[in-house]
Amino acid sequence: SLVLTLVAGCSSSRPPRSASGPVTSPTAPAGIECDGDDEVNQDDDSAAKGLLLVSQLPPGDWTLAVTPPCSWALSGDEILAVPECRSAASAANAAPSTEARNGNAHRTFGRSDGTQVDVRVEIYTSRQNIDAIRAMLSGPSAPACYAAAVRDRAEREPATAVDDVRVAPIADLPGPAELDLGFPAVAGYAADAGFVSGVDVTLTRTTGAATDPVAMRVVTFGSGGLMTTLTLIARTHSDLDAIELTETIRAAAASFRSITGRG
Repeated sequence: SLVLTLVAGCSSSRPPRSASGPVTSPTAPAGIECDGDDEVNQDDDSAAKGLLLVSQLPPGDWTLAVTPPCSWALSGDEILAVPECRSAASAANAAPSTEARNGNAHRTFGRSDGTQVDVRVEIYTSRQNIDAIRAMLSGPSAPACYAAAVRDRAEREPATAVDDVRVAPIADLPGPAELDLGFPAVAGYAADAGFVSGVDVTLTRTTGAATDPVAMRVVTFGSGGLMTTLTLIARTHSDLDAIELTETIRAAAASFRSITGRG
């Protein structure tokens, strides 16, 4: 069944990825593409079903944005590539595996004021890496992990530095039951109630002679071997407060469920 496939992750008959991602083959070059968009060995086309459409966004003049080479919306692959994040997951008895992601879809919307809504769906070859991410995000090391991941991203963007990186958990998010993220037990696989975690991030970015504030609201949710990351990006959290977060999460969760045939 489709649910069973997503619990276990999707299989691939293709060779391992030849570049980028936290895990590479022994002969592959190290490093990650800035977007985390490596499409090599991305054999699961159903991931795109989980992306938001313009019609699902909060009110506003939204258009599809061209994602910059190193946007601040981080993929799960990029999170798992950061030593602080891998250590946090391992400390929670949920060490990531060496299996590569095999499904990825990514879309970014923007407004003329610079605000962005970024949504990404990732499918992994087993649920172990999703479990690592959910353990890290729900633990006390999540702020340190995410701050390290943001700094790592800045190091991969030319002539860019970040300062005053602050990360705090988001309270009062809708829960996995409210979003209907889980699935019942199926033959050979335990039930999974799903998870929802979020962080607020602020930083100061300097690129060349220009210094600008950046604020992000990042919500990650999923179950089994599948997860969605919803990232709102603006200059300040006051700007982000003008975007209805809960309804945007609900819309993204409905798209998430459509991948499993429960949309």
